[in-house]
Amino acid sequence: MMGLNGTYTDADSGILSLEEAAVGLSREGRFANQTILRWTVADHLLACMHLAGEWNDPRIRLLVGLHDYHESMLRDVPTTFKTNAARRFERKLDKRLYAMLEIKPPTRHDASVIHFIDKEMLLAEASLVAPLATYKRIKKENSAYAGVPARRSVKWVLNQQLTEAETAAEWLRQIKELLK
Repeated sequence: MMGLNGTYTDADSGILSLEEAAVGLSREGRFANQTILRWTVADHLLACMHLAGEWNDPRIRLLVGLHDYHESMLRDVPTTFKTNAARRFERKLDKRLYAMLEIKPPTRHDASVIHFIDKEMLLAEASLVAPLATYKRIKKENSAYAGVPARRSVKWVLNQQLTEAETAAEWLRQIKELLK
């Protein structure tokens, strides 16, 4: 594939620049675009970073802000359709991303925190931007409840009423700030 700035990426090499990824992430809808409000992967990442602020750990905020970076190239594939091969390829792209940014990949502890934040956010998002049936199904599958902090983070993003371009710019700004 080719990024907007001409970055070539294939199965064996390449990774989109932060700027190219920001545009892709701000255009890629969560829940296969089956939402009652516009809600993109970039919105999801902004909400995740907001929630990660509760940990007061800039590295966790950065890693959770990057955890779906590969979706700028592969799209947001619903869990029910994601194969093990697709998950392995996502991890391969993630390794390229960490190398490009010259940051250490997540430790097991980092990964468990990121997974927790991502699960909390899935439920919070479903409760606020998806049809009720979607929320009920996700809640049933995860035997959990979207906590107040996660819902607050989704509302924080929604209340900003950002356009697609503004969402891309805000995600990019926050990531670059965390990389300093």
